[in-house]
Amino acid sequence: MEMFWLWAADFWWVAPSAIAAGGLGAIGLHRLRRTSARRLAYEAARVELAEARKAAGARRSELKAARAEVGRLIAERAATRSPAVDVAGARRSARQAEKAVKAADATVRALRARLAVARHELAATTDAADYPLAASARPTTPSPPAGSITRPTPPSSSPTLR
Repeated sequence: MEMFWLWAADFWWVAPSAIAAGGLGAIGLHRLRRTSARRLAYEAARVELAEARKAAGARRSELKAARAEVGRLIAERAATRSPAVDVAGARRSARQAEKAVKAADATVRALRARLAVARHELAATTDAADYPLAASARPTTPSPPAGSITRPTPPSSSPTLR
């Protein structure tokens, strides 16, 4: 029994240290999960924006092809007197392609805004208190020495127009 008390006297610090380490680990994991979730959201927004840009490029290519088809049919109609129905159908598909391009561009703009929000949220996860030396390393504007007299700036000498 005496040996137990000698052992307890030598290793009394183990239990509080283990509790403190567990608490710090839990805090660290919570923060890591929050930061990694925001990093994941940022990366997902980047991927979605890249895919939307590719889709918008494809829609622009389809629009160019539709416009070229309209021009070809107009030229063919002028040369051989083909029916106007073909030209009307080509113009209709060109208008649909223009609408698709506008929709794709709007999607790209929306995803850019989402990426900016995700970037801002990711930057907000870093707290200035985590980096105390960063605040002291920032250049500050020097204040005038105590007791010095500061001269006010003179008013502008340019005449005012009335």
